[in-house]
Amino acid sequence: MGIIGGTAESLTERGLLFLEDRDWESASNYFNTALNINPRYAPAYVGLLCAELKVVSESRLMNVRKSFSENPKYLKAIRFADENYRAKLEEYSSTVKKRMEAEHEMASAEVERQQKETAAVAKRKPVQDAFDQAMKLMEDSYSRCDYQKVIDAFRDIKSDYEDMNIQITEKIAECERLNEIDTPFDIALLSLREHFHPQFRALKEASLKEERRIDLENLNAENDKAEALNNAECRRLRQEYNAAQKAWQDDVDSLKAEYDKKFEEWEAKVNDLKTQAETWKSQKLCQHCGGKIKLFGSCKLCKRKKDEKLEIPPQPEQPDFPSEPAEPDLPEFIPQVLDESLYILKEKRNFELEGINWRIVDTQHHKVLLVSEEIIERCPFDEESVYNLVWENCSLRKYLNGSFLDKLTTIKPAVAKTTNENPSSDYYKGCNTTTDRIFLLSKNEARRYFNVNENYPNETNTGIAKYENKPYWWWLRWINKSGELDIVNENGNSHIMFCYQAGGIRPALWLNI
Repeated sequence: MGIIGGTAESLTERGLLFLEDRDWESASNYFNTALNINPRYAPAYVGLLCAELKVVSESRLMNVRKSFSENPKYLKAIRFADENYRAKLEEYSSTVKKRMEAEHEMASAEVERQQKETAAVAKRKPVQDAFDQAMKLMEDSYSRCDYQKVIDAFRDIKSDYEDMNIQITEKIAECERLNEIDTPFDIALLSLREHFHPQFRALKEASLKEERRIDLENLNAENDKAEALNNAECRRLRQEYNAAQKAWQDDVDSLKAEYDKKFEEWEAKVNDLKTQAETWKSQKLCQHCGGKIKLFGSCKLCKRKKDEKLEIPPQPEQPDFPSEPAEPDLPEFIPQVLDESLYILKEKRNFELEGINWRIVDTQHHKVLLVSEEIIERCPFDEESVYNLVWENCSLRKYLNGSFLDKLTTIKPAVAKTTNENPSSDYYKGCNTTTDRIFLLSKNEARRYFNVNENYPNETNTGIAKYENKPYWWWLRWINKSGELDIVNENGNSHIMFCYQAGGIRPALWLNI
């Protein structure tokens, strides 16, 4: 850009205007031209400094993010400035320098704080890890013996942290309190023992009856409170719906009234047009404009044929009515029902759950092993093949751990995962260890829990099961190397059979209590 004429002062003023417009290149050109005229003009050097730092005015120099005290343009401005102007520029530079030093100090302090915090976390980590391990042990505890181990684990933690010591003290106190209460495991064992001692069973039944009465009262109180809240919510939703319905009806009525008015105006206009057209037509004039008709039947004014259809304005469009508010989706109050299975499980060894009669055949820590009392249904061991049979891949295992398990809606969350060994031997084929939630018993388990034996009478044999009120044979999960499956026959004895037939199913599961 060519710059013609002017003094150093006027050219610098023009450069400052370009700074305000953020046109850094044009501003620099004017400041350089001013310096060509007067190389000792300090404001022009300051202007060049502003253009370089992309600052729109001299006063904004104190806000820049880096020091300019060593910038050649700043040094020349200081060199040629008068005393007052030099002091002003030095104040700008000093302000920037002080701010940068303060920011550096803050950043250093933050880094130092983070380093100290990291060191403190690393120092505390072994104590925190020991605390977390004790907490995990506490979560997995179910008996008095377990809680005593948790107490010892918390007491072994050596901590210099006040907050940690408070938590440790609280957890020890909680474990000591739990250590005085019968856990589900203790209750299960006591329940099984009392099954064989009627004198204790009567006391237990009375205690359970009172416990059930209290639980039922509490549950009814909760139901009453929940029902009141539900009714209040229904009233609120109904009131909101009524208000919305009224507002909608008002809008619809308003739109209808507006449309009716427009329709009446249109109808009046159409009637006026038709009346005027009839009048002109009777006077042998053009019905469209009232002009004279030429010899060939067209109007001199509007050029239309005399018998051309009269142009009627369009009828007003129907209004776009808003949608009617939807009926509110009122919440349905469903009262809670007392879970009778909790009391049944404590009271007796055989009980009904999910429509199936179950027998408790074993207890292990905080869970019990259940086997159906009777055969629940019949189906093949594997519907896909009768060759290379193994428990791991058979369709019966898929069914039990799939759709059958899904039917047990009440107890499904409490059905534990069980690791089942399926070893091979000179006689048995075997397969990989399986993790099941529902499974069939092995031959060894059937012998242990039902005392089944090899095809000879046994007074203590309890393996007979019925299907539709008649004794029937049922599947076990082990298979021999000839492809024959272990079963328990209708006499309750151990036997073998090929899988061509539909056998009885007595599902087994471990239930967390």
